[in-house]
Amino acid sequence: MHVKNILIPAAFLLIISFASLLISTLSFSLGGCEDMHNKFLLTLPVFLVSSILAWSIGRESSPRIWVGLIKISQLIIIVLFFEFLLEYLFPQFFLDTARYRDAWKLSGFFTEPSHVAFSVFPCIVVILSSLERKVQIFGLIALFMMVFLSHSSTLFILILGWMLFILFLRIKSTSILRIIVVTLIAAFIFLIPNSFFMPTVDRVVGILSDIDSSTNISSLVFLQGLEDAWINLYRTYGFGLGLNMMGCSPLPKSGARELLEGLNLISLNAEDGSFLGAKIVSEFGIFGILFFSYLVFIFFKLIKKYKFSTELLTKQMYLIQVTLIYIIILIFFTRTSGYFGGPFFMLVAIIGSNYSNFNLKNNDSGIRKEK
Repeated sequence: MHVKNILIPAAFLLIISFASLLISTLSFSLGGCEDMHNKFLLTLPVFLVSSILAWSIGRESSPRIWVGLIKISQLIIIVLFFEFLLEYLFPQFFLDTARYRDAWKLSGFFTEPSHVAFSVFPCIVVILSSLERKVQIFGLIALFMMVFLSHSSTLFILILGWMLFILFLRIKSTSILRIIVVTLIAAFIFLIPNSFFMPTVDRVVGILSDIDSSTNISSLVFLQGLEDAWINLYRTYGFGLGLNMMGCSPLPKSGARELLEGLNLISLNAEDGSFLGAKIVSEFGIFGILFFSYLVFIFFKLIKKYKFSTELLTKQMYLIQVTLIYIIILIFFTRTSGYFGGPFFMLVAIIGSNYSNFNLKNNDSGIRKEK
């Protein structure tokens, strides 16, 4: 890895860190937040170092390394199902805080099935993005087993979103097989309405309807995150609160929070917005919006490259990257996963990879040739 490839993003992120520190300190001094400044100062260096590493690794990674994510994802899935087997055989060694196991919902070492969904589903779609039929079949079996063993409404939403994605991308050689199997899984989901379909319907209806004391709590928490993002964007003049300062006192006043307060849940998901998209906008302001806008730009750029690439290895890399961007953004606007999980830094790595791609034109696919 060349020194300059580390120094350039390091200098850029150092400037951002000082700007973020200045903005956050200004917000703190003006009374926008009365606490959590220490949390910002403690987590900022870790966040910056991790971002630099992810960006640099992505920029230096060859198409072969990106394609290697398929095998890594397969290994992760095998480990996950081994955890499920252990949980079934030795349940006393695993958490079951909300008694999900009573409803035949396994989560392994995760705290709940929804965490399994947004943490592991990216691995499944990476496997399914393979251009090899045998690998796709492995992914489809893994998806079916995940539905059967760890069903959650979050997984249902992600499957629906993924179906829309493959219909949009129109992968000629594989889309029919995927659509048929995923449709069968969706039919299976409808046969278990209490586990999949109804919780999703309740949440969506609660978000779209006028809220009151009878509104689904998941809907209230989601709406609270949306309202907090807008209020924090407004009260910081678009600059954001600063890294990990969402939920600082005083909390924004919103209709959803008032209803949650009546249920003695005023602090529920106050620090994470219930989905990472709200947290990023709250804490980075207009820069967070630009982050997502740039990812959308890369998304469509990669689709174009995927369709016109003639080299199999780079074509596979483009498909993996565009799939990850779509699914991770979908997760970020569905549930929370935090900055320090794999998905956020995977997006940073993809940005780093495409920063290189946009500036080097060594071949028809815009990728540097492997040494």
